[in-house]
Parts: sequence; C-alpha cells; structure tokens
Amino acid sequence: MTTESDKSVSTADLDVLPAPPLFDEDSETMLDEAHHVACDLALPTLFRGAAAPLQALTSLIAQAEAHVAGVVARALDQDDSWRDVACCLASTPEDARRRDGAAGKEPPLA
Repeated sequence: MTTESDKSVSTADLDVLPAPPLFDEDSETMLDEAHHVACDLALPTLFRGAAAPLQALTSLIAQAEAHVAGVVARALDQDDSWRDVACCLASTPEDARRRDGAAGKEPPLA
C-alpha cells in the first residue's frame, strides 16, 4: 500500500524550488571530514607531504562526479523531472539534460 509519505515530490508541486547545492559551514564540515578519511585511508601510492591532501581532495571530487550519472538516472526513474535534477545540480534543465541525458530515460524538460 502506498502512503502519502511514500510519494515522490516534484518541484512542480512546490511553490518554491529546493535550495541549490549548499556551500555553507555544514557542507564544509562534511567535505573536511571526508577529506580527512580519504587521507587516513590513503593507499601507499598517495603522495606524501603537501601534495597528499590535494590528491585526496581530487580523488573525492572524481569519485563524486562518477556517481552523478547514476544518481540522475535513479532520480529520473523515480519520476523526478529535469527541472528537479537541474535544481540539485545548480544548472538549467537544458544543461543538465545535455550533461546527463544519457544517464537514463529522457522525460520532458518540465
């Protein structure tokens, strides 16, 4: 049985769009913690000294970017629109579709 809380909410249902990606103290703390974990778990191939944190950070960025297409595909499969996806990516629906259109089904740009 589907309950009200199980239903997906689209930006079309909202008077105000969700906030774009956060660049605040909380997101900085989250990234800092992930960065420290990446440095702590570094493989022997990781650079030493001042380059180590840079390599860990760029590894986190690459890993996150590699996940975007799959997350976009899941959002589209759950009937989120390109407008929803674009809002989360701080982009336009057209740019999000160009970037990640191959990730999943191609719903209208609405």
